[in-house]
Amino acid sequence: MNEIRAHLSQHFLSLDDGLKRSLDRVKSQVVEVLIEKGNFGGLTEARGSELIKAIALLIPDELIPGQPSRVNFGFQMLAEFELSYRGFVQHRIRQHLDGLTPNDPATLPLSNSPNAEQVLSNLKTAHAEAVYKCENALEDLLCEPSQTAFAIVEEFLDRIFRAADVDSEWQIFLYDVRSHVWVEQFKQIGAQTQMRREWLTSVEQATAANQSELMQFLN
Repeated sequence: MNEIRAHLSQHFLSLDDGLKRSLDRVKSQVVEVLIEKGNFGGLTEARGSELIKAIALLIPDELIPGQPSRVNFGFQMLAEFELSYRGFVQHRIRQHLDGLTPNDPATLPLSNSPNAEQVLSNLKTAHAEAVYKCENALEDLLCEPSQTAFAIVEEFLDRIFRAADVDSEWQIFLYDVRSHVWVEQFKQIGAQTQMRREWLTSVEQATAANQSELMQFLN
């Protein structure tokens, strides 16, 4: 029974990768908004969920002197949040494996003189019941990863948009990184400045040429 329980519980460890991928997809959706709407792509070469970690490192611990940054905390919180099988599911599955624990009250009892067939039958029944209970438990949990992801994103939005003084923090931070956030705008400004310089140069050359012709005429 111990071996069957250990073999069965090992299969659930693969849920760890699935939960992490599920949360990474949600974080990547947040990143898409940060890049497309916030122009944050120029702040770092990192992409996917790694971009959130990179931005968290770029934002100072204090944007307003003497006050821990709420924006920094929000990015750190989302970057560090993880969904794991051990923390999220394991304790809910483990209770349904009691029927595969020798001498546990939930274990199917044997007769006083069991034969091999009865032992095998009890093992198969205990295994089938454990699998059935685990399947039901997982079905009940189907929505929870999505609900948890939604909750952490809402908490992230509270920290970076809805908390007190975050507008001032964003103004300070964005001013410091303006050349990376508004790259296209700065290119346009640069192009306009270059055109203005060329125009002024042309005007000066034309003025100088006119003055030269006027002097020649007067002479």
